[in-house]
Amino acid sequence: MSTLSNPRYGRTREGWLAARVGEQAFVMIPQEAGHHLAKAWGLRGPIEDWVAADFQNGRSDPFDEQRFREVVEEWAVHRRQLAGMDRRSIPSGVTTP
Repeated sequence: MSTLSNPRYGRTREGWLAARVGEQAFVMIPQEAGHHLAKAWGLRGPIEDWVAADFQNGRSDPFDEQRFREVVEEWAVHRRQLAGMDRRSIPSGVTTP
């Protein structure tokens, strides 16, 4: 099983629960009604160096730690399924603005 599809969990600089699956990053950000899920793509460095500004707003519905881990694990399963399809990228030769 690829390490790119195995979740790695940790705490951000602010102490928030975060995870990485391949290039996808997840974090539980506190809000008035608990926490919400935010995501980022391609963050470098260890989870402990991540900060809130690294993430885009994601789901605003309240999340608890169990639901956070479920979402991360679902993404990891998705990544493993994609890897099992043996897909390849083909350059399109077309650029978009």
